[in-house]
Amino acid sequence: MSVREPLVFQGIPGIRSPIDRRNLRIDDVGIKGVRYPLTVKSGGKPSSTVVTLALTVGLSASENGTHMSRFIELLEAQTAALDPAGFKGMEFDVLDRLNAKNQCN
Repeated sequence: MSVREPLVFQGIPGIRSPIDRRNLRIDDVGIKGVRYPLTVKSGGKPSSTVVTLALTVGLSASENGTHMSRFIELLEAQTAALDPAGFKGMEFDVLDRLNAKNQCN
């Protein structure tokens, strides 16, 4: 039995590598319909639930794209019960991690 050599793709550029000179922004990129268990705080009491989320950001023309896995990493990092302020903090965290904007101008 012979051992297969790993496939090596030489000369194939990465998708994010080339500079896009079209100067196009992306108004809405992300993942929708994400079902995820979270603990939310309502009326001061924590409650476990499953939420369905649309996790999207806008990207300026200088960004080539985004890593969708960062959205899930952000959810997995949540250990405390989330109240409205916690959800807002998550929004700022994802914008920072993805070098994104909630609105592209």
